[in-house]
Amino acid sequence: MLMRTLGHCAAGAILLSISACPVGVVKGAAHQVGGSQEPYRLGVSVDEVSLSVTAVDSKGRAVDDLELVDLRLRDNGKKPNRILDFEHRQDVPIRAGIVMDTSRSMLWTLARNRRLAAELVDELLDMGIDQSFLLRFDFETQLRQGWTDNKVALQHGLAHVADGSESRLGGTAVFDALYTACHQEFASQLQAGRFGVSETSNLMLLFTDGEDNASHARIRDVAEACQQAQVTIVAFSAAPRPSRSAGSMALEEMAQESGGVVFYDRGDDEALLELQGVVAGLRDKHVLVYEPSSLKMNGAFHRVTLDCPTRDANVRTQAGYYAPEH
Repeated sequence: MLMRTLGHCAAGAILLSISACPVGVVKGAAHQVGGSQEPYRLGVSVDEVSLSVTAVDSKGRAVDDLELVDLRLRDNGKKPNRILDFEHRQDVPIRAGIVMDTSRSMLWTLARNRRLAAELVDELLDMGIDQSFLLRFDFETQLRQGWTDNKVALQHGLAHVADGSESRLGGTAVFDALYTACHQEFASQLQAGRFGVSETSNLMLLFTDGEDNASHARIRDVAEACQQAQVTIVAFSAAPRPSRSAGSMALEEMAQESGGVVFYDRGDDEALLELQGVVAGLRDKHVLVYEPSSLKMNGAFHRVTLDCPTRDANVRTQAGYYAPEH
Protein backbone atom coordinates (compact mmCIF):
# COMPACT_ATOMS: atom_id res chain seq x y z
CA MET A 1 0.00 0.00 0.00
CA LEU A 2 1.13 3.54 -0.58
CA MET A 3 2.16 5.49 2.49
CA ARG A 4 1.96 9.24 2.75
CA THR A 5 3.43 11.71 5.19
CA LEU A 6 1.93 15.13 5.73
CA GLY A 7 3.43 18.42 6.67
CA HIS A 8 2.43 19.90 10.02
CA CYS A 9 -0.86 20.94 8.45
CA ALA A 10 -1.14 19.46 4.99
CA ALA A 11 -2.79 19.94 1.62
CA GLY A 12 -3.31 23.68 1.89
CA ALA A 13 -1.37 26.71 0.76
CA ILE A 14 -0.35 30.00 2.29
CA LEU A 15 0.20 33.44 0.85
CA LEU A 16 2.72 35.59 2.63
CA SER A 17 1.16 38.99 2.18
CA ILE A 18 3.60 41.04 4.20
CA SER A 19 5.59 43.88 2.74
CA ALA A 20 9.13 44.89 3.53
CA CYS A 21 8.82 47.76 1.07
CA PRO A 22 6.88 51.02 1.46
CA VAL A 23 4.98 50.37 -1.78
CA GLY A 24 3.50 47.12 -0.49
CA VAL A 25 5.23 44.34 -2.41
CA VAL A 26 6.95 41.10 -1.54
CA LYS A 27 10.21 40.43 -3.32
CA GLY A 28 11.46 37.00 -4.32
CA ALA A 29 15.03 35.76 -3.95
CA ALA A 30 17.47 37.80 -5.98
CA HIS A 31 19.91 35.14 -7.14
CA GLN A 32 20.39 33.46 -10.49
CA VAL A 33 18.58 30.21 -11.21
CA GLY A 34 18.88 28.78 -14.70
CA GLY A 35 20.02 32.08 -16.11
CA SER A 36 19.76 35.72 -15.15
CA GLN A 37 16.53 36.54 -13.36
CA GLU A 38 15.24 39.61 -11.64
CA PRO A 39 13.46 39.42 -8.27
CA TYR A 40 9.74 39.10 -8.81
CA ARG A 41 7.11 41.09 -6.96
CA LEU A 42 3.55 40.37 -5.97
CA GLY A 43 1.24 43.18 -4.94
CA VAL A 44 0.01 42.56 -1.39
CA SER A 45 -1.42 44.26 1.66
CA VAL A 46 1.00 45.27 4.39
CA ASP A 47 1.19 43.20 7.62
CA GLU A 48 -1.36 40.60 6.59
CA VAL A 49 -1.13 36.84 6.25
CA SER A 50 -3.63 35.00 4.08
CA LEU A 51 -4.12 31.27 4.63
CA SER A 52 -5.86 28.90 2.27
CA VAL A 53 -7.49 26.38 4.59
CA THR A 54 -9.05 23.01 3.82
CA ALA A 55 -10.92 20.80 6.26
CA VAL A 56 -11.99 17.16 5.98
CA ASP A 57 -13.76 14.87 8.43
CA SER A 58 -12.58 11.47 9.66
CA LYS A 59 -13.89 9.87 6.45
CA GLY A 60 -12.01 12.26 4.18
CA ARG A 61 -15.06 14.30 3.19
CA ALA A 62 -14.81 18.08 2.86
CA VAL A 63 -16.26 20.05 5.78
CA ASP A 64 -18.23 22.80 4.07
CA ASP A 65 -19.87 24.40 7.12
CA LEU A 66 -16.68 25.40 8.93
CA GLU A 67 -17.04 28.63 10.91
CA LEU A 68 -14.44 30.98 12.32
CA VAL A 69 -15.43 30.12 15.90
CA ASP A 70 -14.46 26.49 15.18
CA LEU A 71 -10.83 27.40 14.54
CA ARG A 72 -7.87 27.98 16.82
CA LEU A 73 -5.04 29.94 15.16
CA ARG A 74 -1.58 30.63 16.54
CA ASP A 75 1.29 32.52 14.91
CA ASN A 76 4.54 31.66 16.71
CA GLY A 77 2.35 30.51 19.58
CA LYS A 78 0.43 33.77 19.83
CA LYS A 79 -3.11 34.73 18.94
CA PRO A 80 -3.35 37.11 15.98
CA ASN A 81 -4.12 40.76 16.59
CA ARG A 82 -7.30 40.40 14.59
CA ILE A 83 -9.01 38.36 11.92
CA LEU A 84 -9.54 40.45 8.81
CA ASP A 85 -11.51 38.03 6.64
CA PHE A 86 -12.85 34.47 6.56
CA GLU A 87 -14.46 33.22 3.38
CA HIS A 88 -15.63 29.84 2.05
CA ARG A 89 -14.95 29.05 -1.61
CA GLN A 90 -16.22 26.03 -3.52
CA ASP A 91 -15.47 24.49 -6.92
CA VAL A 92 -12.08 26.20 -6.93
CA PRO A 93 -10.10 25.63 -10.15
CA ILE A 94 -6.82 23.74 -9.87
CA ARG A 95 -3.55 25.02 -11.32
CA ALA A 96 -1.08 22.11 -11.32
CA GLY A 97 2.56 22.09 -12.31
CA ILE A 98 4.01 18.67 -13.13
CA VAL A 99 7.74 18.76 -12.31
CA MET A 100 9.68 15.62 -13.24
CA ASP A 101 13.25 14.62 -12.39
CA THR A 102 14.86 13.15 -15.52
CA SER A 103 18.41 12.95 -14.15
CA ARG A 104 20.51 9.81 -14.44
CA SER A 105 19.71 8.66 -10.91
CA MET A 106 15.97 8.69 -11.70
CA LEU A 107 15.98 6.82 -15.03
CA TRP A 108 15.08 3.54 -13.32
CA THR A 109 11.75 4.99 -12.13
CA LEU A 110 10.98 7.26 -15.08
CA ALA A 111 8.41 4.91 -16.64
CA ARG A 112 6.57 4.61 -13.33
CA ASN A 113 6.57 8.37 -12.83
CA ARG A 114 5.30 9.09 -16.36
CA ARG A 115 2.50 6.56 -15.95
CA LEU A 116 1.46 7.94 -12.56
CA ALA A 117 1.53 11.53 -13.80
CA ALA A 118 -0.56 10.57 -16.85
CA GLU A 119 -3.14 8.93 -14.57
CA LEU A 120 -3.28 12.01 -12.37
CA VAL A 121 -3.86 14.26 -15.37
CA ASP A 122 -6.54 11.97 -16.77
CA GLU A 123 -8.43 11.24 -13.56
CA LEU A 124 -8.05 14.27 -11.30
CA LEU A 125 -7.91 17.36 -13.49
CA ASP A 126 -11.01 18.80 -15.12
CA MET A 127 -9.54 20.32 -18.23
CA GLY A 128 -12.60 22.43 -18.84
CA ILE A 129 -11.73 24.26 -15.63
CA ASP A 130 -8.22 23.30 -14.54
CA GLN A 131 -4.87 24.00 -16.20
CA SER A 132 -1.45 22.41 -15.97
CA PHE A 133 2.11 22.69 -17.26
CA LEU A 134 4.97 20.18 -17.56
CA LEU A 135 8.57 20.88 -16.59
CA ARG A 136 11.53 18.48 -16.53
CA PHE A 137 14.92 18.88 -14.91
CA ASP A 138 18.30 17.34 -14.30
CA PHE A 139 21.24 19.76 -14.03
CA GLU A 140 19.11 22.15 -16.09
CA THR A 141 15.41 22.99 -16.16
CA GLN A 142 13.25 22.88 -19.29
CA LEU A 143 9.58 23.64 -19.85
CA ARG A 144 8.11 20.80 -21.92
CA GLN A 145 4.50 22.03 -22.05
CA GLY A 146 3.23 25.46 -21.07
CA TRP A 147 -0.07 26.15 -19.31
CA THR A 148 -2.88 24.28 -21.02
CA ASP A 149 -6.27 22.69 -20.44
CA ASN A 150 -5.58 20.16 -23.21
CA LYS A 151 -5.07 16.64 -21.83
CA VAL A 152 -3.76 15.36 -25.17
CA ALA A 153 -0.97 17.95 -25.14
CA LEU A 154 -0.02 17.05 -21.57
CA GLN A 155 -0.06 13.32 -22.28
CA HIS A 156 2.14 13.86 -25.33
CA GLY A 157 4.55 15.93 -23.28
CA LEU A 158 4.74 13.23 -20.61
CA ALA A 159 5.42 10.53 -23.20
CA HIS A 160 8.42 12.51 -24.46
CA VAL A 161 9.43 14.29 -21.25
CA ALA A 162 12.97 12.89 -21.20
CA ASP A 163 13.70 12.88 -24.93
CA GLY A 164 17.16 14.31 -25.54
CA SER A 165 17.15 16.01 -22.16
CA GLU A 166 20.04 14.49 -20.24
CA SER A 167 22.64 17.13 -19.55
CA ARG A 168 26.22 16.31 -20.46
CA LEU A 169 27.23 18.01 -17.21
CA GLY A 170 25.31 15.55 -15.02
CA GLY A 171 23.93 16.45 -11.61
CA THR A 172 20.47 17.22 -10.26
CA ALA A 173 19.09 20.67 -9.37
CA VAL A 174 15.77 20.00 -7.61
CA PHE A 175 15.58 23.31 -5.76
CA ASP A 176 16.39 25.35 -8.87
CA ALA A 177 13.60 23.57 -10.77
CA LEU A 178 11.01 24.29 -8.07
CA TYR A 179 12.11 27.90 -7.70
CA THR A 180 11.94 28.36 -11.46
CA ALA A 181 8.47 26.78 -11.62
CA CYS A 182 7.16 29.08 -8.88
CA HIS A 183 8.82 32.15 -10.35
CA GLN A 184 8.35 31.71 -14.09
CA GLU A 185 5.06 29.83 -14.16
CA PHE A 186 2.88 30.42 -11.08
CA ALA A 187 4.03 33.91 -10.08
CA SER A 188 4.08 35.13 -13.68
CA GLN A 189 0.47 33.98 -14.10
CA LEU A 190 -0.50 35.89 -10.95
CA GLN A 191 1.29 39.01 -12.14
CA ALA A 192 -0.34 38.79 -15.56
CA GLY A 193 -3.76 38.50 -13.92
CA ARG A 194 -4.49 35.13 -15.54
CA PHE A 195 -5.67 33.83 -12.18
CA GLY A 196 -6.22 35.60 -8.88
CA VAL A 197 -4.31 35.20 -5.65
CA SER A 198 -7.04 33.18 -3.95
CA GLU A 199 -9.24 32.27 -6.94
CA THR A 200 -7.36 29.04 -7.63
CA SER A 201 -5.65 26.25 -5.70
CA ASN A 202 -2.09 25.84 -6.90
CA LEU A 203 -0.05 22.67 -6.51
CA MET A 204 3.18 21.21 -7.74
CA LEU A 205 3.22 17.49 -8.56
CA LEU A 206 6.90 16.70 -7.98
CA PHE A 207 8.47 13.40 -9.08
CA THR A 208 11.97 13.02 -7.60
CA ASP A 209 14.03 11.37 -4.88
CA GLY A 210 14.89 14.82 -3.54
CA GLU A 211 18.65 14.40 -3.95
CA ASP A 212 20.14 17.74 -5.02
CA ASN A 213 23.80 18.31 -5.87
CA ALA A 214 23.68 21.19 -8.35
CA SER A 215 21.24 23.93 -7.23
CA HIS A 216 21.99 27.58 -6.60
CA ALA A 217 18.68 27.93 -4.76
CA ARG A 218 18.18 26.73 -1.19
CA ILE A 219 15.22 25.04 0.46
CA ARG A 220 14.39 28.37 2.07
CA ASP A 221 14.25 30.01 -1.36
CA VAL A 222 11.81 27.31 -2.49
CA ALA A 223 9.67 27.81 0.62
CA GLU A 224 9.50 31.57 0.10
CA ALA A 225 8.67 31.17 -3.59
CA CYS A 226 5.88 28.72 -2.76
CA GLN A 227 4.49 31.10 -0.16
CA GLN A 228 4.45 34.06 -2.51
CA ALA A 229 2.88 32.08 -5.37
CA GLN A 230 0.54 30.11 -3.08
CA VAL A 231 1.86 26.73 -4.24
CA THR A 232 1.49 23.44 -2.38
CA ILE A 233 4.12 20.77 -3.12
CA VAL A 234 2.83 17.19 -3.51
CA ALA A 235 5.86 14.94 -3.92
CA PHE A 236 6.03 11.36 -5.21
CA SER A 237 8.98 9.26 -4.11
CA ALA A 238 9.75 5.77 -5.42
CA ALA A 239 11.21 4.88 -2.01
CA PRO A 240 9.04 2.65 0.22
CA ARG A 241 9.27 4.93 3.26
CA PRO A 242 10.94 8.12 4.52
CA SER A 243 14.56 7.83 5.58
CA ARG A 244 17.40 9.88 6.99
CA SER A 245 18.89 10.47 3.54
CA ALA A 246 19.38 14.08 2.43
CA GLY A 247 16.87 13.65 -0.39
CA SER A 248 14.13 12.17 1.77
CA MET A 249 14.56 14.85 4.42
CA ALA A 250 14.48 17.56 1.74
CA LEU A 251 11.16 16.23 0.40
CA GLU A 252 9.69 16.15 3.90
CA GLU A 253 10.84 19.70 4.62
CA MET A 254 9.53 21.13 1.35
CA ALA A 255 6.18 19.40 1.82
CA GLN A 256 5.88 20.71 5.36
CA GLU A 257 6.84 24.27 4.52
CA SER A 258 4.46 24.43 1.54
CA GLY A 259 1.59 22.68 3.31
CA GLY A 260 1.86 19.58 1.16
CA VAL A 261 2.34 15.84 1.31
CA VAL A 262 4.93 13.21 0.35
CA PHE A 263 3.71 9.92 -1.12
CA TYR A 264 5.97 6.87 -0.72
CA ASP A 265 5.60 3.78 -2.88
CA ARG A 266 4.82 0.66 -0.85
CA GLY A 267 4.23 -1.56 -3.88
CA ASP A 268 0.61 -0.74 -4.80
CA ASP A 269 -0.55 2.04 -7.10
CA GLU A 270 -2.77 3.83 -4.58
CA ALA A 271 -1.41 7.34 -5.10
CA LEU A 272 -4.38 8.23 -7.30
CA LEU A 273 -6.88 7.32 -4.60
CA GLU A 274 -4.86 9.08 -1.93
CA LEU A 275 -4.50 12.22 -4.01
CA GLN A 276 -8.21 12.40 -4.79
CA GLY A 277 -8.82 13.47 -1.21
CA VAL A 278 -6.11 16.11 -1.44
CA VAL A 279 -7.54 17.57 -4.65
CA ALA A 280 -11.09 17.46 -3.28
CA GLY A 281 -9.92 19.50 -0.31
CA LEU A 282 -8.20 22.02 -2.57
CA ARG A 283 -11.40 22.50 -4.57
CA ASP A 284 -13.35 23.29 -1.39
CA LYS A 285 -11.39 25.70 0.75
CA HIS A 286 -11.63 28.61 3.15
CA VAL A 287 -9.54 31.76 3.00
CA LEU A 288 -8.48 33.18 6.36
CA VAL A 289 -6.74 36.57 6.52
CA TYR A 290 -5.24 37.85 9.75
CA GLU A 291 -2.88 40.41 11.23
CA PRO A 292 -0.03 38.85 13.27
CA SER A 293 0.42 40.07 16.82
CA SER A 294 4.19 40.43 16.67
CA LEU A 295 5.92 40.88 13.36
CA LYS A 296 9.52 41.97 12.97
CA MET A 297 11.18 42.56 9.61
CA ASN A 298 14.01 40.15 10.36
CA GLY A 299 13.52 37.27 7.93
CA ALA A 300 12.62 34.88 10.76
CA PHE A 301 10.36 31.89 10.23
CA HIS A 302 6.90 32.12 11.80
CA ARG A 303 5.31 28.81 12.74
CA VAL A 304 1.57 28.73 12.02
CA THR A 305 -0.69 26.26 13.80
CA LEU A 306 -4.36 25.91 13.00
CA ASP A 307 -6.73 23.32 14.40
CA CYS A 308 -10.40 22.68 15.06
CA PRO A 309 -10.70 21.42 18.66
CA THR A 310 -14.51 21.31 18.82
CA ARG A 311 -15.27 19.60 15.50
CA ASP A 312 -14.58 16.30 13.76
CA ALA A 313 -12.33 18.03 11.27
CA ASN A 314 -8.73 17.77 10.16
CA VAL A 315 -7.78 21.34 9.28
CA ARG A 316 -4.95 21.77 6.80
CA THR A 317 -2.79 24.73 5.89
CA GLN A 318 0.88 25.57 5.53
CA ALA A 319 3.28 25.18 8.44
CA GLY A 320 4.40 28.80 8.42
CA TYR A 321 6.08 31.65 6.56
CA TYR A 322 9.22 33.76 6.53
CA ALA A 323 8.94 37.36 7.65
CA PRO A 324 10.40 39.86 5.19
CA GLU A 325 13.75 41.52 5.78
CA HIS A 326 14.55 45.22 5.62
